[in-house]
Amino acid sequence: MLGLLGSAPGTLWGHPPIDVPTLEPDEARARREAFLDHLARRGWEERDGHVGPTSAAASHIVKSLPASSSFRRHRATLFLNFWGVPELRPGTNAALDESTCVPTAMPWPGFEGTEAEALRVVEIVRERLSPYGIRVVHEERPPAHLPYAMVLFGGTPELIGAGPGVLGTSCSSDCYDRWGRDTTLVFSGARNTSDTEALAITALHEAAHAFGLTHVDDPARIMYPFVSHGAVWGDGCAGFDTRTGPILCRDSHLELCADGQNAHAELLAMFGADSADTHAPIVRILEPLDGVEIPPGGGVTVVAEIEDDYEGFGWKLAIPELHWEAVAYRGERTWPLTGLPVGAHTLRVEAIDHDRNVGFDEVRIYVGVPPGTPSPLDPPEDDDANEGCTCGMGPSGGGAGLLLLVAGLLGRRRRPRCG
Repeated sequence: MLGLLGSAPGTLWGHPPIDVPTLEPDEARARREAFLDHLARRGWEERDGHVGPTSAAASHIVKSLPASSSFRRHRATLFLNFWGVPELRPGTNAALDESTCVPTAMPWPGFEGTEAEALRVVEIVRERLSPYGIRVVHEERPPAHLPYAMVLFGGTPELIGAGPGVLGTSCSSDCYDRWGRDTTLVFSGARNTSDTEALAITALHEAAHAFGLTHVDDPARIMYPFVSHGAVWGDGCAGFDTRTGPILCRDSHLELCADGQNAHAELLAMFGADSADTHAPIVRILEPLDGVEIPPGGGVTVVAEIEDDYEGFGWKLAIPELHWEAVAYRGERTWPLTGLPVGAHTLRVEAIDHDRNVGFDEVRIYVGVPPGTPSPLDPPEDDDANEGCTCGMGPSGGGAGLLLLVAGLLGRRRRPRCG
């Protein structure tokens, strides 16, 4: 029997949503106590269905920012996760399934509605963010070395120990979006999933908190502290709303508004106007040199230059022969490697931007073996094949050059570049 193309029944874009059993009363009480203790240790509190820092903690957030803090225009990716995660852990990195909202590790359920409802949420979120350099994705998780924020749909506030009136939470406020890898929660299990407008507005609201936006006293705007259908960002200053707690990142708002917040202007200042990015990042490995010999058990330090025409890109170091990689979550451009096993190894630094353009550079090193020793990943020798080359996106002076990989070409020579 033929059917309509799409995901199988019970899946969302091919992913079966994670199911989490209902909490027993004792477990619910324990999570509530753990959550409130978690907030207190961070200087945060729950007030009127909202979670945020106390006045003292909000003041510390501003004082702890570097003196040079200001808007840095960069691209971003927002991942709408409708199928949940096997284990949501305390922390700040969405790529590692971490959230500052959870006091202890726990599985997180997927979206309780249909794929059609989820798709409508995606459409609304994407439409509201379309003026800005933010990519909204939902069918697959972005690669870990691409900096992205995540919105998790599913579950109820009781799962983290929050009160029943909380519709969504970010548990973070990243002034100027300096970090860019926050996880926010939309408790879709606590409301009618057919109300896709409310779900989308909540997702936008919580993601924007993670970008550093705060509450305003205008029900027509997305940053109003209560869900308002048809809400937009609004271009022009809106007064702060202090009913649910202190104003976060006040200094950043006052850079663009005399006394309040202009969400549209701030999003443009952070992410720029939407436009296509057609250039790959440029990667150059400065150390070690291609073909370097290393004694058995020895090591090297990898040093790379990475740049792109838009800020916000990410990168990683990989050794394919060892099935090993290190994502530069903190912007590392230097990696000391020790205790490398005997053999020929490829050191590859790969960068990716938010339009998924990829640039890379790589060198071959030889640990305890003569230069020219093949790597296990090298294709078989083929004299005919050596007459040509395979080109992949890589570094060049123009930003979108090609790196030439010649089958069987080993040794001390730097791999030639196409172009």
